Amino acid sequence: MVYQYILHSPLESEISAKNRWEPVLKSLSGNEGIPLKEAGCFSEKEQLEKKLMTATEKPLAMVLVIASGGTERLAQTAATRAKCPVLLVCDHQKNSLAASIEIHAEIKKHQPVKLLYIKDREKARTEFNSFFRVIHALEQVNLSRIGIIGEPSHWLLTSDGLNGFGSFQTKLEKIPIRELLENFENIKDAETKRKLESIRKTYGKISVSDKSLSDSIKAYLAIKRIIEKYRLNAITIKCFDLLEHGFTACMAMSFLNDEGLTAGCEGDLHAVFSMIAGQHLGAGPVWMANPSSIDPEENTLTLAHCTIASNMLDNLQQADLTTHMESDISTAISGPLKKQEVTVFRSGGRFEEICAIKGLIIDTNMNNQQLCRTQAVIKSESPVSKWLEQTPGNHQVLVYGDIRPLLKSFCEFTGLKYNEPG
Repeated sequence: MVYQYILHSPLESEISAKNRWEPVLKSLSGNEGIPLKEAGCFSEKEQLEKKLMTATEKPLAMVLVIASGGTERLAQTAATRAKCPVLLVCDHQKNSLAASIEIHAEIKKHQPVKLLYIKDREKARTEFNSFFRVIHALEQVNLSRIGIIGEPSHWLLTSDGLNGFGSFQTKLEKIPIRELLENFENIKDAETKRKLESIRKTYGKISVSDKSLSDSIKAYLAIKRIIEKYRLNAITIKCFDLLEHGFTACMAMSFLNDEGLTAGCEGDLHAVFSMIAGQHLGAGPVWMANPSSIDPEENTLTLAHCTIASNMLDNLQQADLTTHMESDISTAISGPLKKQEVTVFRSGGRFEEICAIKGLIIDTNMNNQQLCRTQAVIKSESPVSKWLEQTPGNHQVLVYGDIRPLLKSFCEFTGLKYNEPG
């Protein structure tokens, strides 16, 4: 819940303040899935404190509408009691801006705060709802229960020793790989039939056997049982441990991400954490991939991986279900991404930093047999040579669109360092 308070001077009537601001606020709000509680209009500290004490839920955030000057102490009282991110909304009338600058200078010493000055209504609407998008993403990250099936792959040095997610409330559930294998063995061929028929109708080319497809579906169903048992909304798996059993989790990861259940590879905790944040900040699917090459002269970065959510692909009739690259077994996806603007990022350290770049997909589906099956070349706005030195780890998360402003706010609200190589 986000609470909204209109604060005004005792020299202005409540009716006057409401008449000025309620139409403005109504035109701004889309809320991005977060309930907004209109708490009322206040000019007296005692009245405001009473209202604050009767709030039924701890606020995820607070919107303080600074209707006029003389409201500085009121805003300080509200922000201090809430101890959550604050959005200060102001305009050019009745010393609203002057008061907001004073309030912003004080509140930022103690908690996250954004100042929204309304001049252009459409631009203000975008910024207003971006605030709610970030709050929603932060809530989802903190509420997430991530299951790690097996341990992080031994080559992922940046996941060594991680048993939590820094200052975030995200929960980690450790699940032995044998539980997945036991579930896999208990799934009958008949359970895979409907999904198998759907796959045949969906993809333009299928270069693997029905057994490979069926085993991939069994892996998906086995992981779904784990998700339901442990009440998870995200998983990461030490997938290379499955190779000796004759299958991979590449298609399973794709199915899960299509369903909105964040699924990452190789037990990489930073990658799956970044995927959750990117999914909710970008309001759509995300892709976890390996950086395969850079070209400093062309300023491009090539990403590749053997799995991707099918709803991120541009044309499923141009996609091919083929084998996993390293092992040449099971089922992986080779398909074209959309040639559009993207953000590429990941978290690092003890979940204390995020490094991001913006780019444009200029080539995809190159069918390079030396790379993981789904491939894309991104023309970066940041120098890729500097990105190479500064990115905090291997796997990157790609999101369609430019979510850098949202990532910056996410970092500001959580105390992370935001880095954009330049």
